[in-house]
Amino acid sequence: MTRIHSALLASLLALGIVGVAPTAAPAVAPDGLECLGGFDDPDPTHQPVLLVHGTFTNGWEHWSWNWYEVLAEEGFDVCVITLPDRSLGDMQGQGETVRDAIRHIAAQSGDQVDVMGHSQGAVHPRWAVKWWPDVRASVDDMVMLAGPQHGTELGGSGESPFGCFESCWQMMPPSQYLAALNADDETPGDIDYTSIYSAF
Repeated sequence: MTRIHSALLASLLALGIVGVAPTAAPAVAPDGLECLGGFDDPDPTHQPVLLVHGTFTNGWEHWSWNWYEVLAEEGFDVCVITLPDRSLGDMQGQGETVRDAIRHIAAQSGDQVDVMGHSQGAVHPRWAVKWWPDVRASVDDMVMLAGPQHGTELGGSGESPFGCFESCWQMMPPSQYLAALNADDETPGDIDYTSIYSAF
């Protein structure tokens, strides 16, 4: 699905003009997805985990020295996604990449997927489960670490040394992206949602 088509569909859904979300597509592994441990001999006590990184980084820079090590040592099959352009581009497109990763992992493992995201990477899985019911059904637990679920004004406040880029504008309230993401039910489906953050 093209980004333009996805953006139009998301807008129509948010406005209530269209009442049916897109259907499932083939579970093709997106570029940037790496799953270590494989799914040949899954541990029945653990579901596979997808780790989604934040802005300015990539999957391995973000996760290799912390949660990836811990989860792998505990016997989890762990997948790490590296999003295009260090997550500086369109958040809808990045959400679709996470959607494809969840579909692929669920198809390969035959199990539901647990998803952990940090910062901007905590928002993309919400986009994926909001608009695609098959993805929603494929996620069991979602853990969001310091996710700007209702946006941040850091990029537009002059505090960012990098200026504002595409995903920066989308994370600033009241963007159309955030309005669509947070319209109606913010925690759809039977997913266990955990959001961990602080005032700082």
